[in-house]
Amino acid sequence: MYDAEMIEHLAAIAHDLWCARMRDKGWRTGDRYSQPQRVHDALVAFNQLSAIDRRSVLVAARSVADHVADAVDYPRGTDRELLAEEMKEGLAVGWARGAGRASSPSTSASEVGQIQGWEVEPGTPFLRLIRVRWPGGEETEHDPRLRELRRR
Repeated sequence: MYDAEMIEHLAAIAHDLWCARMRDKGWRTGDRYSQPQRVHDALVAFNQLSAIDRRSVLVAARSVADHVADAVDYPRGTDRELLAEEMKEGLAVGWARGAGRASSPSTSASEVGQIQGWEVEPGTPFLRLIRVRWPGGEETEHDPRLRELRRR
């Protein structure tokens, strides 16, 4: 399913992530592995790994390739995440299919609310919070990454 070049690329990324985590934990590169001194001989560039270490990370990459591919989602249509550039007061929204409605158990799945306000993550174009007023006057706050709201 995945060609060798793709697995090699994924393995190199996985190794870089492992190296970053190890360095964050205080490990450093050395000629010989030493747990007491927090020295690891595999803290090198992927193309400098020994054959056995390279094989280990390639096996790991093959085993997680499907999980990585499944984690990617490119939603389209009304169920996709709301975007900051389309926000405007009064925009009609409702509950997405399957949304838990934990934020507001008193509103039904068929009700249409209106955007009252929103906040953007500082330094990014991404929404952090959406405020909605429902027909009964209740106001709720939503994390747009949860995709519990959809356009109406």
